Amino acid sequence: DCVQTIGKLFCANGDTTISWDGTSTATVAGAPVASLVGKFRNRVLLSGISGSKGRVRGSGELDSTDWTVQIPGVSTTPFNIAFGGADDGEDIICLMGTFQDVFMVGKKNSLWGLYGFGRNDFQVRELSREVGCIEQKSVKEKNNCLYWLSARGVEKFCGTSIDRISDPIRNQIDVIVAAPGNSRTSNDTTQADF
Repeated sequence: DCVQTIGKLFCANGDTTISWDGTSTATVAGAPVASLVGKFRNRVLLSGISGSKGRVRGSGELDSTDWTVQIPGVSTTPFNIAFGGADDGEDIICLMGTFQDVFMVGKKNSLWGLYGFGRNDFQVRELSREVGCIEQKSVKEKNNCLYWLSARGVEKFCGTSIDRISDPIRNQIDVIVAAPGNSRTSNDTTQADF
């Protein structure tokens, strides 16, 4: 998973977080091991962190190498925020990006928004307790509306209204939603397999 912010491309794969500046690649010093990456307010955001999959960690503002959460800290220092309480049992599946000045976060059965401009005024609000997100790469913005795949189908979020728009093709979407995984895997065991 990759995102571009503060002059670099940042990628997370559950093993390491790396950055690319257009010429060279480097491991992001101090960053937690994560599988999801996002950007908000000139910060790198990480989630899918082992042992805290219901949380989002944010780097220092304009500093992708600053991950030390300071108490009390200032507005530009890193943060570590739980979505849905300390542990509601649901992992964050989608870092959906910024939509209408809110950073959207999706769990399987709920949507959340991160509001504010710095660590001192960031707030988390639950946007839906019924609709979530099940595929991070399905999230797209078009004509000032956000679209994504949830457990109930394809969703459209415009203004304050979330509507399921996949009813005309529900039989096809239900197959996709019910599938255990839409990825393909191949085990390479020898150099010739590559």
